[in-house]
Amino acid sequence: MAAAEKIHKSGTKIIAITGSFGKTSCKNILYVLLKGYYNVAMTEENRNTPMGIALSINKLTGTEEYFICEFGARKKGDIEELSAYYPPDIGIITGVCGQHSGVFGTLQVIYNEKFLLAKNIKKEGFCAFGNNLYAKKMYKEYVGDKISVGACEDIYAENVCRLVGKTTFNLHIHEKCEAVSTCLCGKQALENLLLCVAVADKMRVPAEMIFLRISSVEQTPHRLEYSCAGGVHILDDSYNSNTIGVRYALEYLSICPSPRIVVAQGVVELGIRQREENIHIGEEIASVADHVILSGINKKAIRTGLKRKMYKGTIMNCRGLKKVKKSLKRVVCPGATVLFQNDLPDIY
Repeated sequence: MAAAEKIHKSGTKIIAITGSFGKTSCKNILYVLLKGYYNVAMTEENRNTPMGIALSINKLTGTEEYFICEFGARKKGDIEELSAYYPPDIGIITGVCGQHSGVFGTLQVIYNEKFLLAKNIKKEGFCAFGNNLYAKKMYKEYVGDKISVGACEDIYAENVCRLVGKTTFNLHIHEKCEAVSTCLCGKQALENLLLCVAVADKMRVPAEMIFLRISSVEQTPHRLEYSCAGGVHILDDSYNSNTIGVRYALEYLSICPSPRIVVAQGVVELGIRQREENIHIGEEIASVADHVILSGINKKAIRTGLKRKMYKGTIMNCRGLKKVKKSLKRVVCPGATVLFQNDLPDIY
């Protein structure tokens, strides 16, 4: 309550981001695009609860024009609570998938919960919607001021070239176009970037500044973060614990050098669909991986998916991080690519 009162009195406008995925990545990207044109601050790390946001607000000077924060939702009513404390001036909804359906119950309940952000935006504000199927549906239903990457013909990327640890493309912003390069990897990262470009453009940041700032965008830690050590290409996707993120990571892995090693734990909190979704993940891993290291409660489901696709590579089952490391040493070599998918806590 004290933090809410502080930011209200300061006049700092709140940009709130929610969705089943991409919240932290969009927050970091948008911060870079706005910084320099506006006095802007953001929540630290992936804080997205009332108390987590309050901790960041307490560090503000009160002179900031905009404050970017994530609105997380693990149960029904969370978005309403966050909106009551921190009424958003601008909203961003990245998209919706079945993540946390084990808690929410159905995809429709998740959809309704995320959509509450748009419904709680101040009258003079606007909401931006991602390119996800459900985000597009929200865009059509929302009656306020709105923008959408999928519906916007003036902001788009063409001639996209995905390289190892780098993506280049021609970025169009209305009548202006420039070749840009980013260290962000994967299709989802590009969609996040375009969404943030659309928001920055709506906030009147000049196109020339947006072009310039894109090269300054850094990789978000543990969200398909690329690095190279000892000649081994590493894709750290350990915080990207949703089905859409897993599929985009595997798609990106397919362009990386062989042998390709996937350390997989699957996805959790999917309710009755958890087994079937992890079987699908196993099927998709089979099409790109040379070696698979499995751990966690989804081992059997992922292995079932691998077998359905007649996977011929190596499959190793592990209990705990120490055994994963030992298994990696057997198959890793200079030039190999390792994808770490979803570093789940010990309870899984």
